[in-house]
Amino acid sequence: MKKISIVAVSMLALAACSQKESIQQEKDLRITISPEIVATKVTGTSFDSQDKIGLDIRKDGESTDFLSNAQLTYNGTAFTGANLIWYKGEVTSTLTAYYPYSADGRPSSLNVGTDQSAGYAAYDVLGAVTHDATPSEEAVTMKFRHLLSMITVTIDNQATTRTLSSFTVKGLIPDCTLDFTTLTSAASGTAADFTPYKVGAGYELLVPAQTAIVTFSATLSDGSTIEETANSINLKSGSRHNMTVTITDKDLTVKFTGDIEDWTVEEEFVFE
Repeated sequence: MKKISIVAVSMLALAACSQKESIQQEKDLRITISPEIVATKVTGTSFDSQDKIGLDIRKDGESTDFLSNAQLTYNGTAFTGANLIWYKGEVTSTLTAYYPYSADGRPSSLNVGTDQSAGYAAYDVLGAVTHDATPSEEAVTMKFRHLLSMITVTIDNQATTRTLSSFTVKGLIPDCTLDFTTLTSAASGTAADFTPYKVGAGYELLVPAQTAIVTFSATLSDGSTIEETANSINLKSGSRHNMTVTITDKDLTVKFTGDIEDWTVEEEFVFE
C-alpha cells in the first residue's frame, strides 16, 4: 500500500507539473498588441490607459476570421484581452485593428460632426494592419494611422478696429466611407458648414479625406463677414494641413504653410 501511495503521489505530481507547463504555455501565447501611433492622437501623444481597440485575425488562405472584433484594453504598455490565445501552428495571419472600439464591429462609414466647437476626439478613427503574423510569445507591433484629415488654422488678425467673433469653414463633406485595408477615408455626400474647435488664438477641424472647394468665413465684431474661397484643396487621410488666415480691414487671405507637424507631411499649398 505504501508503494502504491508513493506511485499515486508521483503521478499526481507529474500531472500537476504537466498542467503547470500547459498553463504557462497558454500564458506565453496570449495575444498582445504593442501599439505605435504614426503621429499623435488628437487627445495626446499616445494611447491612454483603458483605451480599447477591436482586433480581427484571419489566417492566410481562410475565408473566415479566427478572431473577430475582439476587445483589447491598453494597460499603459500593450493592448491585452481576457482569454485571447493564439492558434496552434505556424500559419501566418493578417491582423486588423481599429480605434475606438465598438461592440458593432469595425465601422465602414462615419458621419463627422459639423459642430466641433466642443471637441472632435470622438471622430479620430485610427486603424492598423499587420501581415504575415504568426503565434509568438512576443507582443505584435501594430502601427496605427489616422483615417481622417486634420485642418489647423492660425488666425492673424491685422484689422485695426475689429476683432474676430466667429470662424466657419464651408464646403466640406462630413460623411465618408472607411477603408481599414488601405487605412483611408473617402468623403461622399453633401457639403456642409463646419464650426471648428477653438485652440488658443486658432482653430482645429477634423474632416474626411476629400478634394473640395472650401470657403473660409470670418465674422467680425462689427457684425460684418469676410470670406475667401480656395479651389481644389486636397485633404488626405492621416494628414495635418496647417494654414494661416490673415484678416485685414479690407479682406481675408488663406495660406497653407505645408507645416504638417506630427501627421503625414504634404506639399505646400498657397491660396492668396
